[in-house]
Amino acid sequence: MMNLSSLSKIHYANYAHIVVVMIGMVVLELTQGFNIISVGFSVCNLAIAFFAFYHIKITKGSIENTSSILKVVNDGNFEARVVKIQGGKELEELAINLNNILDQLETFIREINASVKFASENRFFRKINRQGLNKGFVNSANMIDKSICAMKVEYEKKACESFLSELGKTGKSLIDNFKIIQEQLTVTTK
Repeated sequence: MMNLSSLSKIHYANYAHIVVVMIGMVVLELTQGFNIISVGFSVCNLAIAFFAFYHIKITKGSIENTSSILKVVNDGNFEARVVKIQGGKELEELAINLNNILDQLETFIREINASVKFASENRFFRKINRQGLNKGFVNSANMIDKSICAMKVEYEKKACESFLSELGKTGKSLIDNFKIIQEQLTVTTK
């Protein structure tokens, strides 16, 4: 029982409560006879215990569902979402907030992958779409876009250097050819 969650402990305590109330009801009936007030309180006590049991079960199911979604996300599937939202305001809010952050995370990763893929192909036009992202993701997107821009500048610099180098080789080749032609013309004119 030490390794159980607080919710599981409450769940088992509720079972124990139901059993104790039922035993108490039977003992009272056997020792004191039928008493409508005792029976009324016992029935109310049982109704409250079953009400708690039902809602603990819903809460536990919602938490387990949310936990399983987080496990799937932890394994790399950023498309998983909590679809069965139950359990009242707090648990519904938890599920909605989890789905919202997963939407942002999925969008952010998809945008990064697209931008980096194009940059790896020396196509630097793709910027990260920041629409709907929170401030932390926007800041990271800005840094990634700056890095891709720096990659573009470096790529263009190397392309320019390569072009100038090839142009220099072509120019040297032309000069060498002109020298040969000049020498041949000199030899022919003599």
